[in-house]
Amino acid sequence: MGLRLPFRPRVLQLESTNDCMFRCGICMRLHSRGEVGYLRFEDFVRLPLRRFEEVAFHGWGEPLLHPDLFRFVSHASGLGLRTSLITNGFLLRDRLGEVLSSPLDELAVGIYTLAGRSEVLDAVAELVGRRGSGGRPRVLFDITILKENLSEIPKIVEAAAEVGVDAVVLHRLFNLHKPGLERPSRGEEVRLFREVEAVAGERGVKVYYPPARRVRPCIVTLNCLFVTWDCRYSPCCFLAEMGYSLGSAFDEGMFLKHLKFITGMRRNEICRRCPW
Repeated sequence: MGLRLPFRPRVLQLESTNDCMFRCGICMRLHSRGEVGYLRFEDFVRLPLRRFEEVAFHGWGEPLLHPDLFRFVSHASGLGLRTSLITNGFLLRDRLGEVLSSPLDELAVGIYTLAGRSEVLDAVAELVGRRGSGGRPRVLFDITILKENLSEIPKIVEAAAEVGVDAVVLHRLFNLHKPGLERPSRGEEVRLFREVEAVAGERGVKVYYPPARRVRPCIVTLNCLFVTWDCRYSPCCFLAEMGYSLGSAFDEGMFLKHLKFITGMRRNEICRRCPW
């Protein structure tokens, strides 16, 4: 019988690869000192997948680069788990047939600027247009809020409406690894949310906003575990790239270590300063 804990992390955030074809200025992988690699299928099936409700293929790479990605998706779905992924969208058209034929539940496109994204927008529109009557996968835009893109975000929401996505997610920038990346002030953020709300209301787009205030333990670490492509475990994707690992994801004590981390989270310097 599995160990009973006073919380249940529902989502396994899994980095299928930390490889990517781009070097975006806001991405933490630019500062990574780790080896670039790809999760092996034989390691994937050894992970404690049944302990979760969802496998989310996230992390510091482009999941659509992984040749076995939809084999992972099919295996997880066969265990009764929900599946999702986040992509930069540039390979979406190349793998559109696999996306549509897979049991993938949700696909998010990370987009923080419209510059150079016409190909991505066209691919998203095609995906939405070719979905079956069940509307799967659900399609989202995931937008990082920067000081420099405040004026562009309402335009991205408009573009989301035009291509027919199901919702838009706004999230705050994590910049502790690079303080030169500026976050907007609270006042600027409030004004942005009002503008986005007006645009979304007019265009009929659902928007998920970041929480008004930070709480610790944060909802991410309460609900998720993060595992890198080489099967190292960390409480979240940001801590993983800041060099904070709790060991192997095959360790039977992984969940107890996570609980111990959560109980002492307020003492962690990175977590105290995290804007999420």
